[in-house]
Amino acid sequence: MFCSRRAALALFPLTAAGLLSGCGIFSSTTSGGVTKITVNTARLAAYAAAIDNGVNTLLSIPALTGALGSIQAAAVRALGAAIVAAANQLASQGGGSQSITFDATSIPSALVSLHADANTIFGDFSAVMKSIGNSVAVDVITTFNALQTIVSLVVALTAGTAVASATLASPIGPKAMMTEKEALTVLHVH
Repeated sequence: MFCSRRAALALFPLTAAGLLSGCGIFSSTTSGGVTKITVNTARLAAYAAAIDNGVNTLLSIPALTGALGSIQAAAVRALGAAIVAAANQLASQGGGSQSITFDATSIPSALVSLHADANTIFGDFSAVMKSIGNSVAVDVITTFNALQTIVSLVVALTAGTAVASATLASPIGPKAMMTEKEALTVLHVH
């Protein structure tokens, strides 16, 4: 049986709303049997900028870029830019407001793309960090872990399942676990 990303995401919005309703990113209301989900596009834009900054910072390290290879590094850089574009597209759908609202059965494609691209970026860096993690500076590991924190938040926001977050690699090195605020600071988003 084939299940598209859009169809899979459509199964999880109520869980996502429940998990994230207290954090100011996600809220939901149900009226007449129809669930409407609201996403804070300003917060999502901050996450997108943090991911893009993390990508560019990590790709500025020759050891990481070399381990990825020039073609894959260019693809990862393009995905970072695509995440920012997806967040901007979602923000434009809000018509100037700080949020967008949509029916739980109709997840915007930009949100689906943002989720998939964030997972791809993190998967690529995860594989590289596993192979060269001990030979890179603490600042690189901290940036990697900050990127993991933000990608985990994006995954939770867009998929809303603990399983999706658990598929990411374990943080490595000192300051492995960090708060959203710490991660955004490391990735230069204030």
